[in-house]
Amino acid sequence: AYPVGLGICLFVHGLGPLWLARPVLLLIHGMTGIPTVVYGFVAVFLLVPSLRNNFSHGSGFSLLAAALTPSVLILPTIVLLINSQLQQTVPSLRLTATALGISRVQELIRISLPASAYGTALVLLCLTGMLYSGAFVLHKTLEWRWNQH
Repeated sequence: AYPVGLGICLFVHGLGPLWLARPVLLLIHGMTGIPTVVYGFVAVFLLVPSLRNNFSHGSGFSLLAAALTPSVLILPTIVLLINSQLQQTVPSLRLTATALGISRVQELIRISLPASAYGTALVLLCLTGMLYSGAFVLHKTLEWRWNQH
């Protein structure tokens, strides 16, 4: 989810067309308000049947479905954290890059992204911790249920 979130942030900050950047960011803001239960229902009723239909083996309840659901769940968090980091870095450097004649893509890739590397690395670290804690709770729950039978 991190590379996709970083790509969405770079798209919003200048790699994509300006008329599409605002609706994408509004969609991401809207995704933060969706409860996790809704993501679970969407995964069970839409993702699992589509995996079952597209792949000939299995019931659709797979590691792929189990990985895609939390990835989509944490995607808005990733995008908004990286977006806030880029918003703090970009305005101070944009004028200088424009004065030097650097294109928007070069400014994002070679100036703004490295300047905000510390913050984006912290985002990755925090989200990795969130995922590990969720996996630990799931592991202990399954271990407890296994020992009950």
